Amino acid sequence: MLTGLTRFSEIQAAEGTFSNGEFEWQGEFLALGLGNGRQAGGGQRLCPDALVNDGLLDVAILPAQMDLLAGVKGLFGSEARQDPEQEGLFIRAQVASLKVKTPSPMNLNLDGEPVQSTEFDIAVVSNRLKLHLPAESPLLG
Repeated sequence: MLTGLTRFSEIQAAEGTFSNGEFEWQGEFLALGLGNGRQAGGGQRLCPDALVNDGLLDVAILPAQMDLLAGVKGLFGSEARQDPEQEGLFIRAQVASLKVKTPSPMNLNLDGEPVQSTEFDIAVVSNRLKLHLPAESPLLG
């Protein structure tokens, strides 16, 4: 976290197109969060509204003209999503699939594995992975 904060000045905007037929956004962005579950490695709540069993991918795009520090707070905290100052900070969507295109190669971290490309086709395959979770688990819808 501290290392990341010290490198904020090095962050540069990327340009991209995000689409799936129902959702479309194009422009410069500072951060991108995608998830079919609420937590990323280490328990970080990257997509606080995502449910592992709803068949949807949660998308959060921080446009380049937004405040990066406020964006990080909004991306990782569900409490921040209730804050009126955070409302509208991200472009958000829930989709079953998403195509991402960038003019220059972009790095995505896929479950800990870095992948670099100018085009990504991402889709949720419902019920592919069977999990045994308690009925009251917050990961379930």
